[in-house]
Amino acid sequence: MAPENESPNEVPLVRVAFRRAARRVRDEAVTPQFGRLLLMQAFGAGGDALVALALAGSLFFSVPETTARGRVLLYLLLTMAPFAIAAPLLSKALDRSAASLRGRAS
Repeated sequence: MAPENESPNEVPLVRVAFRRAARRVRDEAVTPQFGRLLLMQAFGAGGDALVALALAGSLFFSVPETTARGRVLLYLLLTMAPFAIAAPLLSKALDRSAASLRGRAS
């Protein structure tokens, strides 16, 4: 529901600013597909930042300093372990594919 001082047809300022920024990114991209890729990359980075902030707030600021060491380890495991596990598997799969950079360089 819209607040009392705002009409239902009025667009919030944040939404207008977001639309302008997204349009600027799409317009400056070389191709429309690259513009969409840039926007999705920005959304992903923003989502990752929000998750990291939420984890940091819930793990670090709710405990005393003496017990924070285990929480720091848990935070690092939650944020870095997926990359440490997936990177070797993805790199091997990408190297074997026909579109790999190693295949093109040879």
